[in-house]
Amino acid sequence: MTWHLFSKTPEMKVGVVLDIGSKSVAGAVFIPSPSGKPRILYATREKLFFRKNITGGELSSSMIKALDLILFHLNKYGVEHLRRTGIRYTVESVDAVVSSPWNASETKVLTLKFSQRSLITEAVIEELISSEEKSFEKRFEGTAVEELTHELLERKILEMRLNGYPTGKPYGKWASELEIRMFSSIISSSTLQKMKKLIAKSFSEVVPRFHTFSAVAFTSLRDLFPEIQNFLIVQVGGEVSDIAIIKRGVITEVASAPCGHNSLIRAFGKICENHPECTLEGLIKIHGEVGIQTTEQKKVEVAVAETKAVWLDHFNTAISNFSEETFLPKVVFLLEERPYTSLFEVFLKEAESSQFTATAEPFVINTIDESMASTFAEFDKNVLPDEVLALEAGFTSKM
Repeated sequence: MTWHLFSKTPEMKVGVVLDIGSKSVAGAVFIPSPSGKPRILYATREKLFFRKNITGGELSSSMIKALDLILFHLNKYGVEHLRRTGIRYTVESVDAVVSSPWNASETKVLTLKFSQRSLITEAVIEELISSEEKSFEKRFEGTAVEELTHELLERKILEMRLNGYPTGKPYGKWASELEIRMFSSIISSSTLQKMKKLIAKSFSEVVPRFHTFSAVAFTSLRDLFPEIQNFLIVQVGGEVSDIAIIKRGVITEVASAPCGHNSLIRAFGKICENHPECTLEGLIKIHGEVGIQTTEQKKVEVAVAETKAVWLDHFNTAISNFSEETFLPKVVFLLEERPYTSLFEVFLKEAESSQFTATAEPFVINTIDESMASTFAEFDKNVLPDEVLALEAGFTSKM
């Protein structure tokens, strides 16, 4: 017998959101609000183990260990602790938001032309999309160093057109040409199964949903700034940076650059060798000092310059591929953890944006940092604001 069916104890449904990146793994327990802001009751974040030289296998192992710990904290110190307050908290959803390098994403325009006007059915659209997804998996597996099997993580139809005209209701209509713009993301089957197994260990009663960070950030920022139809999203991770271009309110391109702020940490690490009192925060503080340059300042400036050159090279390569057919938006939304945000904002200002934007102007950078966390969600007392978890909880709350 399920005794709680007869209990008069008040019940509260909550959601769990997980943020899985290349620098850290985080999670939150929140009260969803489909028409407003979710309320975050508990949040925690765990950094991945840092190495001067790291392999893909070591990074994956570190991510899985961090995810296991985060799920333990969410269950024991989040949900179970909340239940001791006298309210029966029930987890109704678990959503995992995944960033590179754990997934690979692409946008694609699929076109199907008929020799004569044909009826557009669900089966016609599904066959076209499924064929492209299989092709995507084969293309990606063909570029992988190791032989890995992949499976679909997320699929979104961004736009459909019949005979060149956009439509939200294509079924049952006749057309000579069908065009579908879609966003797809795949993930290593092994990695996905490990994630699912860990989630089931803590929240067995819920089937988890998986999303890509680029798609989540796009939806959240589009809804928050409806007047901005064209923009770039740049998320600087630990080992990888994700970039997405949005035009006319639709994701048109996505890319990843194999460089993040761990490159900066490695450059700073050369300075800190044999100096146990040396800290990252201390070096960044030295970087911000003005006046006569000391020996330490010069070393810091060299490290920052090295990192900037490498990161900008990857970033400029990515956006130059974007801009082969069209100009880029000049508005950029930058997501990055403090204390690095100011540094990468400076890096972005020196990107070769004037070559690619329609007006040959530099990027206009909007930083999504801790100060904006309350824009996406409310936080319970004693819960530290986290802008990424807030953005993700806000997105999943409306599903």
